[in-house]
Amino acid sequence: ILLSRAGAQGMDLPTAITRQVSGGVRLGDRTYHPQWIARFTDSLTTQLQAWHEAHPLKHGAPRRELHNGTIDVLDERAFADLLGQLHDAAVVVLDGPRIRLPTFCVKLDAGQATQQKALESELCAAGLTGQKYSEVATAHNELLHLLIDSGKVERLGPHIIHSSCLNEMVAAVRAHLNQHEQLKPADFKALTNLSRKHAIPMLEWLDTQRVTIRRGDSRFAGDNSRTDA
Repeated sequence: ILLSRAGAQGMDLPTAITRQVSGGVRLGDRTYHPQWIARFTDSLTTQLQAWHEAHPLKHGAPRRELHNGTIDVLDERAFADLLGQLHDAAVVVLDGPRIRLPTFCVKLDAGQATQQKALESELCAAGLTGQKYSEVATAHNELLHLLIDSGKVERLGPHIIHSSCLNEMVAAVRAHLNQHEQLKPADFKALTNLSRKHAIPMLEWLDTQRVTIRRGDSRFAGDNSRTDA
């Protein structure tokens, strides 16, 4: 009864303990009546269904997009706890910063599938120079991000590069490092036929992937440089 009267604001834990309240659900530092948990859940799933219908090519909704309406009364910690409980109960699926319904999956129609395949082919043909992210995103925003999410392409700074091109480059660098002690910028440009403009960001990316370690102007084998990695 006390929790029901507390409404959407719930009851702070010290008060709940003092009044010996039981049977509530804890979110953050407050306790809520189960009927309010049900209302929060209905609000969230209704919003999520609407999001999926409005964005059929996106894998899920950003969490912040759903923290409104009835759920807006919850603070960040309580909202996070609600999402965690609903995920554990298989009501929603948490995927990093995004949320989706368990029954939802992206489905491309024939035309979209053809466009995505053409886009992937273009990015593959662009090689290590890639294409400008801003231009590709303007023309094919949702299809591009599906490719990014799937790992088929990767964004490196202002460019989008096909993962197969990166994999080939990594293999070439590893082969070089297996035969030579170090990789100099000139060696890398010879391996990839890249100009300095594109070679430097790519070398920095290799460092972040631990394929190489920079010492001075040269690169040496990193933790992830073995050919069997």
